[in-house]
Amino acid sequence: MPAPAIVETMKELGIDISQQKVKQVTKELVDTAKIIYVLCDPLTCENYPSYLINNEKVHIHIIQDPYKQEQSKVNSIRDQIKFFIKNIYQ
Repeated sequence: MPAPAIVETMKELGIDISQQKVKQVTKELVDTAKIIYVLCDPLTCENYPSYLINNEKVHIHIIQDPYKQEQSKVNSIRDQIKFFIKNIYQ
């Protein structure tokens, strides 16, 4: 389950993520997808498997993980993600 600060931040936008669980991006998922966007914390990106790093279908966007951050930082990260997503669909 997401941290309470993250749940509250998303509720401000009318989005309930309280029951969401982390889903792993598997090699099988990558193989069958047309395109995948991965939001990656700079401290963990280098540990991603090669099928994510060395794949032209996978687009990695570096962004700080909001987990265990103070509320204002979580809000800022949420807004960065929102901006990123909006730019994908323009």
